[in-house]
Amino acid sequence: MVDLVEITAGGGRWWAAAHVVLRRSWWRGELWCVMNAEYVGTADVAPRGHPNDGRLDVLHVAAQMTLRERWAARNRLPTGTHVPHPRLALRSVTEWTATPPRGARVHVDGQVVHTLGGEPVSIRCVADALSIVF
Repeated sequence: MVDLVEITAGGGRWWAAAHVVLRRSWWRGELWCVMNAEYVGTADVAPRGHPNDGRLDVLHVAAQMTLRERWAARNRLPTGTHVPHPRLALRSVTEWTATPPRGARVHVDGQVVHTLGGEPVSIRCVADALSIVF
């Protein structure tokens, strides 16, 4: 069994298996990674992430994080040592809602599915949503 991630925003609804990223840019402004798994590509974004624990790990990058701090955190992402950091918050939730800035894009498992117009985004973990049989 694996959990799935349900995303709703602006009248749309999407499903993710691994992660949802909400951002305008990696290099400035706020950004959120809502993780059902541990990795985005080779980046160990949520070191405790697991696709069947009934939880989502939310990494928030504060808008005040400087370019230099972002670069340093980016270099530590492959090993998961970017946290703890005073401008990075990582928490575990079952449901999560935020209102990212206008123009932020919703990336679902690596694909842009929506550009936000200032509306809230709601994300929830659907535990044991899928059985995979080999």
